[in-house]
Amino acid sequence: MSHKRVHGADIDLCWVNVHGGSFHALLHLARRLRGAGLSCRVLLSSSPPLGLQAGLDVCTEQKQALAAEDVRLLSLADMERTIRQDGARLCVFDAHEGDQVPALIAAARETGRLTAQMSTLLADFTYHGADFALVQHPISLWFVFDYSRERRAADLARARGVYFSGNVFYEPLTNTWTSALRTREDLAARYGLDAARPMLLWLPNREDGLEMAYGAVLDRAREADMGVLVKLHPWEYKQLRHGFDPYGLGRTSAEHWGAAAMDERDASWALAFCDAGIMRGSSLGLELPFWRKPGIYLPRPGVHARWHSLLLEMTRGASLHLPGVEALGPCLEGWPLNISDDGYAAAKRY
Repeated sequence: MSHKRVHGADIDLCWVNVHGGSFHALLHLARRLRGAGLSCRVLLSSSPPLGLQAGLDVCTEQKQALAAEDVRLLSLADMERTIRQDGARLCVFDAHEGDQVPALIAAARETGRLTAQMSTLLADFTYHGADFALVQHPISLWFVFDYSRERRAADLARARGVYFSGNVFYEPLTNTWTSALRTREDLAARYGLDAARPMLLWLPNREDGLEMAYGAVLDRAREADMGVLVKLHPWEYKQLRHGFDPYGLGRTSAEHWGAAAMDERDASWALAFCDAGIMRGSSLGLELPFWRKPGIYLPRPGVHARWHSLLLEMTRGASLHLPGVEALGPCLEGWPLNISDDGYAAAKRY
């Protein structure tokens, strides 16, 4: 390894796979690091299909506002060049599958930087040879070794350190950078709902788009005279916006079932102001207790049943577990849902 003199920031947060709605958590993290006396830059990929593209994901004014906070949107080639020429002492990368992250880690290590990888979800950690692995939770290792049987799992033994670091992406942080919403009334007006009525947030997983339960959830909410917001899976947003069609519908799964999908940039505000979340296998259910919002779980049969069982276990006391979508109507008739402070606290402790 070459040991050149390193200039630049203390920490670079280098993200290849950028969720258009949740990357703001990295900006909050950068602010915290700066508050602790560390200089920190955020380098976000702008390369398709998984980068944050100007004109599609952010407008020119938003890009300028991000730049004012030392947040740069760079092609992968420019990100590698920046890391090599002016990289920070520590470069932190995402931990998704693919060839781009390991190439950037190699570039950082070749030029004398320390490297780390940080997970965004319990289940998405793929080790690519960084010096340090910042794993969310011990259960993350169950995913790596047993559930997903990640082929690079044994490579974790090569890391200089593996730390259970928690996860900034699960904290109740709102997107003040690229969303114009600030209040419940803003949210309701944007999506044609009544702020005085309960608002439900339907969180379909990426495999739910053609399932009959999708439409039934919308119908039961409307029959209960409640507003319903649809927050698509991150990859459906990304695929449609960047020219892919995951379901072959020519439109979003929400539109297929007669609803409008909310803008991904508004998702954190939906979590802040909704009255409950409905899901089958969405990992967003693990965020709801931190927002002090009840979760309503529908069954999740098939290959992901073990993941669904774990979601139920982790959110027990902060969620309701229904035997099927037919039970959703009676559940909503008993509104409001009563979740105790102890229930939320237990889920957060888990």
